[in-house]
Amino acid sequence: MAKIKTRQVLLVLLIGVALLALVLLYVFRGAEDSVKKHQPDYVLTSVALYSEFESDENASNEKYLGKVVEVSGEISEIEIDESGSVSILLSADTPFGGIRCNFAPGSDSDLSAVAVGSQVLVKGSCSGMLMDVVLDKCYLAR
Repeated sequence: MAKIKTRQVLLVLLIGVALLALVLLYVFRGAEDSVKKHQPDYVLTSVALYSEFESDENASNEKYLGKVVEVSGEISEIEIDESGSVSILLSADTPFGGIRCNFAPGSDSDLSAVAVGSQVLVKGSCSGMLMDVVLDKCYLAR
């Protein structure tokens, strides 16, 4: 009788732990790796986006922060860090900065065909401006 009661208690406990784990996974699941499925809030060129931030950073932050932006431009630099994250810098026709597009490791974008000097269309979530205007969770649209 005691063995049956112990098994029942352990079974209930195990089911409870499994349900708790599922709830925690649902609540704290990671953010999407890219903005692939999101419609862009703004579509513009890398030159135009950088120019807006350069002329009025506060107004541009109000307008673009956290928004999905689709930017077209020429790749001026490609960097891959030790974790496998890829960062593409789109030219803004200025020596001072550009649009930094950050792709997560294992991104669903096919980055094998991109090269410095090629034209691309990138969609990402705007994080503001440091030296460059930064787009995170990027997806290579073409």
